[in-house]
Amino acid sequence: MNYHFLLCSERSGSNFTTKLFNAHPAICGPSPSHVIRAFAQNINNYGSIKKSKNWNILISDIHDYLNFQLGTWKTKVSKEELLQNISEKKLSSIIKYVYKKEAKANSKENLFIKENRLYNYISYILCAFPEASFIYVVRDPRDVVLSFKKSHNNPFGVIRATEIWKSDQLNSIQQYGYLKDEQRILMIKYEDLVSNTENELKDACKFLGHKYSDKMLEFYKDDITQKNAEKMKEWSNLSKPVIKNNFNKYRKELKDYEIQYIEYNCKKEMGFLGYELEYPEQRYNIDRITTKLKKEGKKLKDKQNEVSKEERELREKRLKIIDRILNRNLK
Repeated sequence: MNYHFLLCSERSGSNFTTKLFNAHPAICGPSPSHVIRAFAQNINNYGSIKKSKNWNILISDIHDYLNFQLGTWKTKVSKEELLQNISEKKLSSIIKYVYKKEAKANSKENLFIKENRLYNYISYILCAFPEASFIYVVRDPRDVVLSFKKSHNNPFGVIRATEIWKSDQLNSIQQYGYLKDEQRILMIKYEDLVSNTENELKDACKFLGHKYSDKMLEFYKDDITQKNAEKMKEWSNLSKPVIKNNFNKYRKELKDYEIQYIEYNCKKEMGFLGYELEYPEQRYNIDRITTKLKKEGKKLKDKQNEVSKEERELREKRLKIIDRILNRNLK
C-alpha cells in the first residue's frame, strides 16, 4: 500500500484535488477524516497506550471521531473490530487499518490522503509512513480570501483569511524545501490544475509512480462524491465537471483596498509561488485599510450560518468529540 499526502491550505481546492485522484483506478482518495491531525497532535494526552486501559480509550475515541466525520466513506469500523484486529499498540496501526479497509472496499491499492495543516505533524507522517510522497497544491491568496469570505459554514473577514493563507504558506514552503531536495514532493498551482487539468494530472501521476487515467476527469460521477456534494454545502462543486475558469474571481469580487491589504501582507510568499501583484508599488495607506477591514470583519463574523440543520448538528457533535480528545489527560 502506497501512501500519498496532500499539502494544501484551506479554500485552495484540496477536496477537488483529492477527488481527482480518487477517480484514478488504482488510488483511493476518501473524503477527509482528519483523523491523523486529531490524534497525532494529541497522542500525549493518552499517556502510555501500551496500557490496556489507555489503549481502549484511544480506540473508543477514534471510533467515535470517525463515526461523526463530515464526509461519507464506504466503510465503517467498530470498536470490537479495531481491538480484535490490531495487535501492535501504535496509533499508526489504527490509522493504517482504517485507511487500508477503505482502499480495499474501493478495490484500490494506493491512498491519497488530505489532512489540514499537514506541516504541523509532518514529522509524524514521515515516521509512520516513511515512503510517503506529497503533492503541494497552492492557490492565489486573493481568491482564497474571497472563498473564505463566501464560506457558508464559517466565513472569515479579509484580515483573518489573509493570516491563515500566509501562515499556511510560511510553514508549507519550509516543508516543501526539505522534501523537494529529497524529491518527495511536487508543487501544483490550483489555477493550472483547473485550466490545464489533464497535463497537470499526467505530471502528478508520473511523480507518484502511477500511469495517468482519463477516468480522473470523471471524478464527479463517483456515487460517494455525489452524496458528499449533496450532504455538505461547501463541497457542492464536486458534483460538477472541472470548472475551467474558477480563478481570478477576486478581480471582480474583491475591492481594491482588500486586494492591497492581501498583497501587502503576502508579497513575499506570493513572489515565491509565482503570483504577480496588482499593486506592485505601495501607494496606499495600509493603516487606514486595516482599520476599515477590522470593522467589516466584525460584521461578517455575525453572519448567520448558511448550512442545513443536519450539517450543523453533525459539526456540533464532532466538535464535542474533538473537545474530549483535547482534554484527555491519561497517564
